[in-house]
Amino acid sequence: MAFVHHLAWGTNINFTYGPLGFLTQRTLFFESTALLATVYLFLVTVATFSLLIHWFRKAFHLPVALLLGYVVGATAVELVDPGDHILVPITLFGLLWIRQHGARAQELGVAFLGVLAGTAVLGKASDGAVAVVILVVVVTCRTGRQRAVDAAIGAAALASTILAAWLSTGNSLVLIPTFFRNSMSAASGYSSAMQLATTHVRQWWLAVIMILIIAALTALSLRQSPGRLRLPFIVIVLVVSWWALKEGFVRDGNQYIFFGFTLVLVAALPISAPRIGRLAVVGAVALATAVAWISYGSVPQNIAHVANDARSLRAETATIASSHSSATTIASARRSMRQGYQISPTQLDELTGHTVAIEPWENGVAWAYPSMTWDPEPVLQSYAAYTASLDALDASFLQSDQAPTRILQQIPQGIDSRYAFFEPPATWVAMVCRYAQLDASAQWQVLRRVPDRCGALRLIKHVDATFGQRVAVPVAPPGSAVVARFVGLPLSISYKVSSILWKPPLAHLATSAGTFRFIVGTAGDLHLLRPSSTTGYSAPFEPASLDWFALDGAGVKPGSGRYQVMFYDVGVAGAT
Repeated sequence: MAFVHHLAWGTNINFTYGPLGFLTQRTLFFESTALLATVYLFLVTVATFSLLIHWFRKAFHLPVALLLGYVVGATAVELVDPGDHILVPITLFGLLWIRQHGARAQELGVAFLGVLAGTAVLGKASDGAVAVVILVVVVTCRTGRQRAVDAAIGAAALASTILAAWLSTGNSLVLIPTFFRNSMSAASGYSSAMQLATTHVRQWWLAVIMILIIAALTALSLRQSPGRLRLPFIVIVLVVSWWALKEGFVRDGNQYIFFGFTLVLVAALPISAPRIGRLAVVGAVALATAVAWISYGSVPQNIAHVANDARSLRAETATIASSHSSATTIASARRSMRQGYQISPTQLDELTGHTVAIEPWENGVAWAYPSMTWDPEPVLQSYAAYTASLDALDASFLQSDQAPTRILQQIPQGIDSRYAFFEPPATWVAMVCRYAQLDASAQWQVLRRVPDRCGALRLIKHVDATFGQRVAVPVAPPGSAVVARFVGLPLSISYKVSSILWKPPLAHLATSAGTFRFIVGTAGDLHLLRPSSTTGYSAPFEPASLDWFALDGAGVKPGSGRYQVMFYDVGVAGAT
């Protein structure tokens, strides 16, 4: 929808995915996006299989190379998320090209790698960062004048791809710095805010086995590599392995990405010694494939269902190519989604003809009901505004003249045991100040924009507390809400380093309404602790009034780690 409606990335919309993220979603929401995504994913998949077969051809005859390439490639396609799939051919190509010696071929390869990296940068920020590292490593393998030439070619290909894609998606050049700044904020805060620590122990043991396989093959490969290529080879293996580990294990349920991606990495570490080398490759690939399948819980069905997949692709392509079939499919999908959303005719009338933001995350409503004008908060889904800068972006938007005239809110929900009314905290305060309830049902609340109905903040209490200490929340005068900032959290160096390299320990906030995960990235923002009696929101859209809280976790021992809580009251006028 962002692509079709030409929303400006960086100001109007920010998300884990960038302006080319729609290429990874081969779903028929719009004919244009479905067609482009089908072509893109087809090319990425073909590149993956082609490179795998090329790698295996170094040690085997074509029939064996085809078989091994197919099994590894099909497993990767099934296990690796489509949003990350482009990193598979980028990694394979990077490992291949550090061994390339022909000057002309080097330059063409670096240019191609620059194009792929530029596409990845605007598809998903974390993937783009890894792709750029691989490009830089490949360039540094060169020596003398050739290194400078390759660096210029790679930089030009990367920059021109980013600029061309950026402009083709309807974005202004002046917004590129804003987009990258917000993307960096989203990437840097992801580990501490979105991590889950419930992965089954078996998956960890399987991951250890896969890492040992990669380490053994890497050591054997390096023995046969020229000295100057060993460091670049190690850097690429380490960087992509670390990326796969974080991508797979920061959040529970994503570990299949790690096993699918590292299986490809195993296939890209061939041993050139004749018989022993071939046996080592077959044994390593067989063991790694078994590990990936055990992690997945079964043999991926797509390996044996080639004919079914071919028929499905043909049918889907025919649907996309036919305007009538596409329109019929889209209309049917919209009817089905409307039945699930169950927005009443009255609420739909209240939204039609207005600019509408949809919270906390079900933006598909705007596609199912095209009579409303979709105008989302800049951070597309509320839970993703997990840093102070991203929270401020949404809060400032709701306070500005560009804010939507309506907000359609589903019953607030906090993912991963987070508190729904801190999602994100300052944005919730801004919404209460600028939006009054127009209508509410059992599932949906319609809010209308009103003049700012909040008064100035007034400091009413300053508390020094330690982790684990219960802190009483003061009571505000009638007609006022109590908000608070958590300042000076004593996060250790190890906490900050673990946030970058892996994932830090969780923080929790025990309250009179229950215990919730606490997002340290927005701790210093305003948090609504006691709503005003004049807010006028219906239950369950009204935040609970918290009588007390106790902050713990984040690697800080109870009774230590002093921090400050700044309590404020703010008057909230009733709706008129």
